[in-house]
Amino acid sequence: AVAAALAFCLTGCSIVLPSGAGSSGTSSADSSSSIDLRDDVEYEAGGANGYVGDILHTAFLNFAVTDAYTCASYGDFTPQEGNQILVVEVAILNTSTASLPMFDTDFQIQWGDGREDYGWPITTAEEVWDHQTRSEEALDERQLPGEYEIAINAQRSGLLFFEVPAGGKDYALSFEEYFEDGTVGDVYFVYFTAEEGPASAE
Repeated sequence: AVAAALAFCLTGCSIVLPSGAGSSGTSSADSSSSIDLRDDVEYEAGGANGYVGDILHTAFLNFAVTDAYTCASYGDFTPQEGNQILVVEVAILNTSTASLPMFDTDFQIQWGDGREDYGWPITTAEEVWDHQTRSEEALDERQLPGEYEIAINAQRSGLLFFEVPAGGKDYALSFEEYFEDGTVGDVYFVYFTAEEGPASAE
């Protein structure tokens, strides 16, 4: 019920794959994350909810949130007055049969009562969405770029940075399936409480 209530504010997820793409990768690939997203759980349509460390299985990727915390600033980046930085580490495994194009806007953050407020990651991309902040340089070498690609059966982890109202701690990170033919699939949510990190992190 919660997932259905939140789905209305998800717009423009940029993952594009042929309809019906599924998991069948067999080759091994090095992982830069401590969590192994290759397990025996099969994909089932319908969306899912989870928490930090849980693996969510979508139609063409598995993903997990492995860490999350807030800070007043990050390196040289300072948010607007009244805001803070939310840092979320995610791990992603391409379970499809083609290289997977990814965008930082494939993941969205929600907060507030019923998680009705939302925002996109701080990005280095030239074009930005509403509720998105652009930075001239990456905040961290581990930051997921505006656009990247994950090879078949390869796993990648990285950081997403969000500018959110100061004082918040409860969030939901969301991912929505979107297919090449324009079909919109299921929505997946990871719920977490972000620990308060150092005033300035990097």
